[in-house]
Amino acid sequence: MIRKKSTPTITLAELYESQNHLMDALLIYKFLKKENPSEQIKEKIDKLENKIFSEIESQYLSVIQKVFTPEERKFFQILPHAQFLEFKKIIQQDKYSDIEFDKLRNKEENR
Repeated sequence: MIRKKSTPTITLAELYESQNHLMDALLIYKFLKKENPSEQIKEKIDKLENKIFSEIESQYLSVIQKVFTPEERKFFQILPHAQFLEFKKIIQQDKYSDIEFDKLRNKEENR
């Protein structure tokens, strides 16, 4: 069976977000923003980053909470422990290897 490459969509990102797969959703929103930097996508990224880096305060390891303020954690994009594990799993699984990032790479190379 031949497998076609898929292109990420806002619908897919929203689905991941609704299932609390926040890192998956964030990665897709950031990809979409590079393709089409609309205000809607920027707002979704800001909202999701705020949720990941600010609202999930209790999920940070205690040492991180002692060393960094909430503002610093957001600025440096320090993930709560559960989100870090999710992100690590995404990277290890090469979960998005079938997404067409070639278009994005070509655009960046032509700049």
